[in-house]
Amino acid sequence: MKILQTVAHFSDEAVKEIMNSQTEIRAFKDWQIIYSVQTNRGKASEEFARMLGVSKTKILRVIQEYNKHGKNWRTYGQWGGRGNF
Repeated sequence: MKILQTVAHFSDEAVKEIMNSQTEIRAFKDWQIIYSVQTNRGKASEEFARMLGVSKTKILRVIQEYNKHGKNWRTYGQWGGRGNF
């Protein structure tokens, strides 16, 4: 059981504003995960996965990327698709 916590790159209100301003569903879900972990300290990844309806792996990956890359963790390129070579 892994207890999650985020590095405080943004305040809780700032994360909530960013989350609500998203137009893409994948980005909204990612920010929802960050907001949930940041505001509910001391819970395990299994609890967040059950609460948000996503896999435990998704929770861990999003939190790890957010903690590692900081404020611009979501600004790198798109996922998947064909490469334009």
